[in-house]
Amino acid sequence: MQSTVPASKLNLKGGAMPLSPTGKMSAYNNVPVKIGGRAMIITFRPNAKEARKYVPWPLEMDEPLGILKVYSLVRSPVDEDLKSSNPERTQYNEVSLGLAANYQGQKAVYSAVLWVDQEDALIRGREVYGIPKKLGKVTMTKFLPHEKFGPGSEVSGLLERHSNRIVTAKTRIERQVEPKALPSWGNFYYLRYIASPDPTIPDIRQLTSLNVEDVKTSDVWEGEATLKFGDSPNEELLPLQPEEVLKGYYFNLSWKLPIHGKVVLSY
Repeated sequence: MQSTVPASKLNLKGGAMPLSPTGKMSAYNNVPVKIGGRAMIITFRPNAKEARKYVPWPLEMDEPLGILKVYSLVRSPVDEDLKSSNPERTQYNEVSLGLAANYQGQKAVYSAVLWVDQEDALIRGREVYGIPKKLGKVTMTKFLPHEKFGPGSEVSGLLERHSNRIVTAKTRIERQVEPKALPSWGNFYYLRYIASPDPTIPDIRQLTSLNVEDVKTSDVWEGEATLKFGDSPNEELLPLQPEEVLKGYYFNLSWKLPIHGKVVLSY
C-alpha cells in the first residue's frame, strides 16, 4: 500500500531534484526566467498523413504545417543576474520542431521535440512544463561585429545528436520586414509523460499548455529557406521530411517564461 507522508517531514528542499537541506543543489531555480537572443524560423509542409500521427488528441491538425526554430539564447532568472555572476549557466542553443494545430477551434502549436545544449534549459522545461527536450549539439551562424549583413546573406542552423546530423536548415536573406510580418500560430502545447516506478501506480500523461509573456521581436529579415532532416537510431524525423519549404525568418526575440503552465488534460 502506498503511504503518504506530510511534506513538512521531508526535511529536504528545492524546486527540483536533487534536493538538499537548503535547496541550493536544485537543478534549476523555480522562478520566472527571462530568455532572449537570435532566432531563425523555417516553415514547411510535411506529408499530411504522417504529420497527423505526431499530434495527440484532443489537438487537431487542420493543415500540414511544420515550424522549425533554431535559437542562440541567453536565459536568466529575474531575481539573480547570472549573466555576470555565472554566464555559463545562461548561454545555450536550441532547435525546436512544432506542428500547427488547433485546440477547441483556437490556433495552437504542438511541440513534438526540442534539442538543447545546456542542462538548466533542459531539466526545467521537461520537469515543469513537459516540454520534450533532449540534449544535442546545436550551432547557428554568427556574424562578425562589423560585417555587412543584408540581402544575399545566409544563416545556417545545424543539429547533431549522438554524432548524427539530424537537421540542416538555411535561410538566404532577401529583405527586411516589420516585426508584425512574423507569422503567429497560437499557444504552445506539450505531451508531458512521466513513467511510474511502481506498476501499481499509473504513469503520468498530461497535455499541458504554456503561454510565454512579454514577447518582443525586432530586426526581422525574411528569405528563401532550405530544410532537411537526417536519420538516426534515436530520432524519428524522416516521416516529417519537408515536401515543400515555405519561408525563412531571422530576427531578435525575447520573452519571459512564467513559473507555471496549465494542465489541459490528464489521460
